[in-house]
Amino acid sequence: GFRGLTCTIPHKIAVMKYLDEIDPIAAKIGAVNTVVNDNGILKGYNTDWLGVVVPLENILMKNVGTSLDLSLRNKRVALIGAGGAARACGYGVIEKGATLTIFNRTVEKAERLAEEFGKNVGTGKYVGTGRDLSLHEYDIILNATNIGMGDLINETPVPKSAICEHHIVFDVVYSPYETQLLTDAKAVGATIIHGTEMLLHQGIAQFELYTGKKAPEQVMRKALEQKSK
Repeated sequence: GFRGLTCTIPHKIAVMKYLDEIDPIAAKIGAVNTVVNDNGILKGYNTDWLGVVVPLENILMKNVGTSLDLSLRNKRVALIGAGGAARACGYGVIEKGATLTIFNRTVEKAERLAEEFGKNVGTGKYVGTGRDLSLHEYDIILNATNIGMGDLINETPVPKSAICEHHIVFDVVYSPYETQLLTDAKAVGATIIHGTEMLLHQGIAQFELYTGKKAPEQVMRKALEQKSK
């Protein structure tokens, strides 16, 4: 037997129909990344949203006393993408009171997701390379696409010209460790969050679902750092 499994792109939505139970949060997000086997009953959960929210809140806490506020409440978030990962990212920041705008190449897909999320959500058209993308009014840029990994390793979802020093730029892509988006953001003086932070914190939540015990965060962080850098 097995205790559980992790479900990755592109199966996070498709897997749901094969499960016996779906956690209410995963149902709201519309995607599952964690399956727990409870005596033969397969339960679906989503820990990706915690993988986004916890690193963002950690960064904001470090900026106490600066122009960055402590909480995500009323922060303006530009979310790039409208797939399974974007669903979790969007849910997480909305849950914490942020205002969200979803940018996607297929604007209809962004609009459908915005409709599901409801209040405090807008959409923006993301055209081609996004050269005309204007993100100055946002506090946080969150990439939830696969641009920057695999065959797209040298590409970026956001042009360097659209990134400002006041931005927090979070890329959920964790391989490579530093994507082109994060390299560009660092160059203009923005605050960056690596995708490994999302991987770590969603994994901490998974560990606790599988074992019922508190996760050894520092041990997990060290193991991840050794593998990713």
